[in-house]
Amino acid sequence: MPSFFSSSSRRADVLGLLLVVLSFLVALWLYPRLPYHVPVHWNLNGRVNGTMAKPWGPFFTPLLALALWVVFLALPAVSPKGFRMDNFRSIYDILRLVVLGFLFLITAAVLLADAGYPLAVFPVVNTLLGVFLIILGNFLPKIRKNFFVGVRTPWTLANDEVWLKTHRLAGWVFVFGGLALVVEGLAGGSEVAWLLPVTLILVALVPVLWSYVLYRRIAQSP
Repeated sequence: MPSFFSSSSRRADVLGLLLVVLSFLVALWLYPRLPYHVPVHWNLNGRVNGTMAKPWGPFFTPLLALALWVVFLALPAVSPKGFRMDNFRSIYDILRLVVLGFLFLITAAVLLADAGYPLAVFPVVNTLLGVFLIILGNFLPKIRKNFFVGVRTPWTLANDEVWLKTHRLAGWVFVFGGLALVVEGLAGGSEVAWLLPVTLILVALVPVLWSYVLYRRIAQSP
């Protein structure tokens, strides 16, 4: 009888579902200690500027994780011919576990702080986000052309070389951006709070702009 865990993708399915279940269990465990209006958003100075009432507030990120788990299951099956994920499926499995693991840690950190535990949300979230970006940056160059994962611009999808070189640069941008956020998070101060939005903007825009520049160079070369 074949083992259910014989496939690495099946293992990723199960481990991903386990992370989702753990997120719900953390929310259930802390539920009695949480205020009726659960903080779900903070400004750059670490002050709460957004709440969600029970019962949905504590389960916001676990429900998001569950939705993403379902989406991650479906994406390989709906990828069109010529853009299949088979040639980087092991990387895809790792990345979806990284995303779900990140959401689990964010759920635990935020709800622990909301329940009154002495935890500074802003530095912890910044540090976790930095580590998340560093991990993504290391795997970005290994992602092959597809419609759902990676830097998907009209220029990367139109040319294999543009895709490859854009993801090489994006990997470095993500790693350096992640390192900056880790340093900010560990420092724990609000005097460099501007670093978070600046880093996220650069991480989002630099690879996109670089893909356009590369495409223009390659398209115009003889």
